[in-house]
Amino acid sequence: MKFISAATARDSTTTTTCTSRGRCYTTTTTTINSRSANIVEWSKGVLEAIRISCVGYPTKRTFLEFVDRFGKILAPDFMNGSDEKAVCAAIYDRMSLKGYQTKVFLRAGQMAELDAWRTKVLSNAAKLIQRQIPYLARKLYQSMRRENATIRIQKKTRSYIARKSYTELWLSARIMQIGLRAMVARNAYRHIRRSKAITLIQTQWRLYKEHSSYKLQKKATVVLQSLRRGRLGRKELRKLRMAARETGALKEVKDKLEKKVEELTWRLEVEKRMRTISTGYCYNPKIRRVCLSLCIWIDLEEAKGQEIAKLQSALQEMQEKLDEAHEAMTKEIKGARIAIEQAPGFSGGELHTRVVDNSQ
Repeated sequence: MKFISAATARDSTTTTTCTSRGRCYTTTTTTINSRSANIVEWSKGVLEAIRISCVGYPTKRTFLEFVDRFGKILAPDFMNGSDEKAVCAAIYDRMSLKGYQTKVFLRAGQMAELDAWRTKVLSNAAKLIQRQIPYLARKLYQSMRRENATIRIQKKTRSYIARKSYTELWLSARIMQIGLRAMVARNAYRHIRRSKAITLIQTQWRLYKEHSSYKLQKKATVVLQSLRRGRLGRKELRKLRMAARETGALKEVKDKLEKKVEELTWRLEVEKRMRTISTGYCYNPKIRRVCLSLCIWIDLEEAKGQEIAKLQSALQEMQEKLDEAHEAMTKEIKGARIAIEQAPGFSGGELHTRVVDNSQ
């Protein structure tokens, strides 16, 4: 106990003094008597410490060093907010060690035991950590995989949302474009249809005007033409009537010519027979001369017959022309009558009287 009190006094003295040399201490007290007493006390403490070291406590550590080296291993429960002395006191109780105010005294071999204990605890902790490494790696892998999956899900979700918004925007823009184009097309179609309707109305109106004017001109022209054709028809009718009167004389001439043709044909037949007789069976020269003269006469008669045939053909042509003129005259009379009946300003009785007068 004397040594313990001396050591504590020495420690308190060291804390309150300033060192000038390695083992010399200067006290802050001013009295000479206390200085000499302190020196004696200090020397006694040094000797006591040397004696204790020699007896069985060769190793000494401060509280801070001891706690730094063995605190987390031997007293982990006291490391949270406790001071070094409390931690060292817990270690004293657990390991049956001795401690003083500033240092921990260890017997020979206790430091090795503490180091062995520390090494064992550290090895167990290392083994535990090594056993936990695969678990931690699995957890890390799972967390990384979960994070990757989350990132992919977020990416897919964002891409889906962006694509959906883009699709909706594209569809809305497409619908607006379709609506605008349809509106423009409808307006253009209405304009084209209106233009066509206006053009058609103008065309029909012009056509109606032209047709009306054409009808009026045609009606006036038909009236003038019918009057002109009626006059020409009446003149032609007079000519045809005069020609019809002349046809009576032509018929008489025709009858005479037909009788003459019959007579000439009979004579020709007789002459042909005589020629055959004279050329085939007569050998007298006089008779031959007579026959030759008869042949010459017959040739002349044949020439006359040809002329008569020409006259007959001319007469027939005249007859055909007369018939055609008569038919044309009747058609013209009918057409003139219809035109005059359709012409305005003429009555049926007047037309009948005029036609009767013209026919007469």
